[in-house]
Formats: sequence, C-alpha cells, structure tokens
Amino acid sequence: MHVRPLEVADLAQVMEIAKWLHQNSRYKVFTFDEQKVLRLIAGSLLEDTSFFVSVAEKDGKILGYFHGYVDYHYFSDMKYAGDWAVCILPEYRKHAPNILRQFVSAFEQWGRENGAEEISIGASTEAYGTGYKKFLQRMGYRDVGFLAVKG
Repeated sequence: MHVRPLEVADLAQVMEIAKWLHQNSRYKVFTFDEQKVLRLIAGSLLEDTSFFVSVAEKDGKILGYFHGYVDYHYFSDMKYAGDWAVCILPEYRKHAPNILRQFVSAFEQWGRENGAEEISIGASTEAYGTGYKKFLQRMGYRDVGFLAVKG
C-alpha cells in the first residue's frame, strides 16, 4: 500500500469513493453533481492548480483519497490550505493510521509549496470514526471552533 498523487487512470475509482462518501454521510440530503465533483477532483491533474488529490493504492485498487485546496484567507491576501474530503473505505480502515499519516504529510508539504501560511483539516460528514480527531491531534492539530447544523 502506498500514497501517491492522483493519476488520470484513478478518476473512475476515486469518483466511486466520492459517491460512497456522499451516500454515507450527512450530505446525502444534497444532490450529487457528478460533473462538478469530477471537475474538482480532476483539477489536481492540471498545472498551476490550487487543488490537491492524493490516493492510497494497493495492487491497482484505490483504498481512499484526500482532496484539498489552497485559497486566500477571508481576512487577508495570505493563503491557507484546507480539505474538502478525506475518505478511506471501511474495509481498509485497519490501514487508516498509516494512510492518513501519509495523506496529511503530503498535503502539508503541498500546501507549504503552494504558499499556504496555515493548514486546516476538519470533519463534517458524520461519516468518520472516533479516532480521526485523535489522529489529527497527534499530528499537531488543535480544535479552533465548531460546526453547527440546524435540524
């Protein structure tokens, strides 16, 4: 098992994981715009992009992916890096600590190389295990707020 940047040949498998994440998260109440998600994921294949996608792969099978971005901070012309989606399929979660460590390390390096002053990672899908927050804390991340959803 290894983590590497997204390749064109991975798109179909990553899209299937994105669909799984959508259907197994609180976001299933929203429509799934396949073309939009594909554009955002495939954006990482372009040069001069602000999109990051890394995949965990074993024997040609994609086990999960990390999708991040770099953007300008709301208050500043300085950049930060954030994540849109992180998903490891349930049947491969025994490898989650190793995969996540590689995902986060690659994302942090990419973010710094693309001018990010800050790296922020969160979870709002309600599809993550209890260990994810603890993992991020062990990687040096801290709580800075919360997300509230009505209903």
